[in-house]
Amino acid sequence: PRARPRDPARLARDAAPRAVTAFEGRARAAATPSAPAPASGTPLPPSPPVAVGVTPVQWAATRYVVVLGSMVNRSGYAHAPLAGVLRSEVVRALSGVRGVGVLGGAPSPAEEAEISRRRITRFRLDGSSRTVRPQPGRDVSVRCEVSLMLLDDPGANLRAALNGAATDTEPPRAGTERPQQERALAERALEGAVRTAMDGASRAIAQRR
Repeated sequence: PRARPRDPARLARDAAPRAVTAFEGRARAAATPSAPAPASGTPLPPSPPVAVGVTPVQWAATRYVVVLGSMVNRSGYAHAPLAGVLRSEVVRALSGVRGVGVLGGAPSPAEEAEISRRRITRFRLDGSSRTVRPQPGRDVSVRCEVSLMLLDDPGANLRAALNGAATDTEPPRAGTERPQQERALAERALEGAVRTAMDGASRAIAQRR
């Protein structure tokens, strides 16, 4: 077909490039492998958990700022989402404390200026899950223990150590392997442990120096 553009007939000259382009386009489409369609009945991969985000600080109503520090799983229990669960539950608890603004990391220059201008007291909160341990027995049960440290920021002087623990238990689920069920319970137990630890957060934050 590429020889046709030399045809002296005008119609052939006009039509030949369009025919070549269409032919090459079909050839490229045929050579490109398409993604296989999922087999009927094949379950889709689970959606990632939705983390609780840090909302913008309402400076006019803020007396204290808490900067989130490291939030890590130190338990040795291998389940990647636990660090995110720890952080999300800490944010959720702090968001319910009156007069507290939460920053997800080190303050920006603009945030530093607001903190300084309004003379807002600033803290940092570091957290870790110390223990995540499946319990023996017929029922499926997991115990979690967390440790949170409220620190002056800057300065890193310890203001308060907040500890919490919780256990979540349920009967075995038909069709679910025990390790999978334990991982789900570990997340729920960790949420409960953080809530327990954060019960004293407002008091620790407002405590006079």
